[in-house]
Amino acid sequence: MDEYTHPCQKTIAIFLRHRDKILFLHRHAGKKVDPNKLSCVGGRVETSENFLGAAIRETREETGYQLKPQNFHFAGLEVIHDYLPLDWIIGVFIADVASFEIPLGSKVEDGQLLWLSSQDFSKYSSQTVDDLQYLSKDIFQPQGVFFFTAKYNKSQKIVKSSISHQKIDY
Repeated sequence: MDEYTHPCQKTIAIFLRHRDKILFLHRHAGKKVDPNKLSCVGGRVETSENFLGAAIRETREETGYQLKPQNFHFAGLEVIHDYLPLDWIIGVFIADVASFEIPLGSKVEDGQLLWLSSQDFSKYSSQTVDDLQYLSKDIFQPQGVFFFTAKYNKSQKIVKSSISHQKIDY
């Protein structure tokens, strides 16, 4: 492989929002990716779909919420280097839902779904996936679109990062 070619995983991260709370996923300890960590709903972008289509599908599969494209707000883009054997590109979305009642319930295949306020979230800070430490403000109080890049070490900890923001006025 040359310097311009990197194996890459395309994924989406979805933060479902109702009132002042965000829905997080506390992943089972036995999961391959981010075991026993607080993360979010999300997954791979399949070959036949775009990032928004993947966000709609993953939201339905993991929570049961039936959302439309207009429910989703593009929050930002993450580029993750040296995480597992691949680089990752993650499209991040925030989606508004009408109720705290999760259609599939709070116990799901990947772990436990939890509604957390920003104050509740701060109590979990040592248990979150590393990038949430950098992006939580952008999730709870979005100020535009973010562009986040991080390099991980072998312990899955961020060792270098940068973030930029852009206000979007349409």
